[in-house]
Amino acid sequence: MAKKISFVLLLMPFFWACSKEKLLQKEWVVTGVEFINKADVPLTTDSLEHVNLQNVTHEVLKNVLLNTVYLFNNDNTCQITAKNTKTVFKYKLVKGGKYIAFSNLQDNATNEVEVASITADTLVLITHNDQSSLTTKLILTSKP
Repeated sequence: MAKKISFVLLLMPFFWACSKEKLLQKEWVVTGVEFINKADVPLTTDSLEHVNLQNVTHEVLKNVLLNTVYLFNNDNTCQITAKNTKTVFKYKLVKGGKYIAFSNLQDNATNEVEVASITADTLVLITHNDQSSLTTKLILTSKP
């Protein structure tokens, strides 16, 4: 009996990753952006200038990221469309489905993005310093 339970427990991460992958395979749009470590990023030594520059930087980056579309296909490609620019990546769930590894098809560079949560209509991704020195929380909703 203990061997059966151990076997089932060993397979649970695999089944969890498979169910996440099925939930992932659709079109998602970024509808919310939060900066998690914004106080940790020094942009300048002048504190007043630092706050103003930081606020402007966050606003510009937020506007770039909002409305970005992620289309996850069942062939493990993902098309990301941001401001009329389309890029295709290979993707796979890694680390028990807790991360998505994106591989650029042009140069094979890989970037891992944390999957904070996923449901049928909401996907929350945490980017760790991929586009800037900021850790960013992206809230995506599925397109109807």
